[in-house]
Amino acid sequence: MLSLLSEQPLHLGIRRGTAKLECDAWGVDMEEARERFAECLKITRLAHAGEPFQFEGKHFQMDRKVPMRLAPRADRINFYGAIGSPNSAEIMADLDLPPLVVANFPLHVQTRVIEAWEERTHTRGGRLDRDRPIMVQAWIADTGAEAQALVRHWAQLFFELQARHYQLDESAYQDIKGYEQFAKFFGNLKRIADPEQMGPWIDLQFVGTPATVRRQVEAYIEIGFNRFIIQVATYGVPRAVRHDMLRRFATDVAPKFSNCFQRGKAVQQTNETRGGIAP
Repeated sequence: MLSLLSEQPLHLGIRRGTAKLECDAWGVDMEEARERFAECLKITRLAHAGEPFQFEGKHFQMDRKVPMRLAPRADRINFYGAIGSPNSAEIMADLDLPPLVVANFPLHVQTRVIEAWEERTHTRGGRLDRDRPIMVQAWIADTGAEAQALVRHWAQLFFELQARHYQLDESAYQDIKGYEQFAKFFGNLKRIADPEQMGPWIDLQFVGTPATVRRQVEAYIEIGFNRFIIQVATYGVPRAVRHDMLRRFATDVAPKFSNCFQRGKAVQQTNETRGGIAP
């Protein structure tokens, strides 16, 4: 409906979900989450084909054919598989979903994620020329010290909220099949909620002067990402601060890059570009 009302492309990152409280609220076994996600994706693709459809799966059944109303414009709707590990990258490649990654992992892990997605996509004969976005927080200031102060102040609220939502005070994930790796990840998440321990995470974000951030963008392009989702609208951040960060990225960082991303090469230019990096 949003794509029809806006008459513009819609970009959606999708995944099975990781919050235990959400599955508990619906009485869903988290160990079924990956199977349910795959079936939901199949149903969605059938619906977007524009013809009456029905579905018979392990978790979802439709007894008769139904059309989606209003008729969708599937060419405007773009799905991405939200990925948190090389294993997830292979699963999303098998589902023919391009990767969407959050900048919460070291660069060598991000490299393995992209390589795993490329290898599996190549093996199954899929398209490698897909958008590959990464979501990164951007805190840009006139000096590095100012940018560091901004991110340590506002990101603390962001992590505290996540700690509550994901129940990080409980050992809720370590015994759930398919979620074992999240026990370690959420443990790290709880630790970096302390501003004094945010340093390794901050190094993965766009934090610093415009020149510093441009170098950080190049590092992610080198890995193989070619689109950037600039995340500034986190919990508690005033609108004026959000707008200032987006303005700085749009005027001081994005125009330095062309929209012709190539793996291993960041092409810079002085004139303003159309497309490429979109805040």
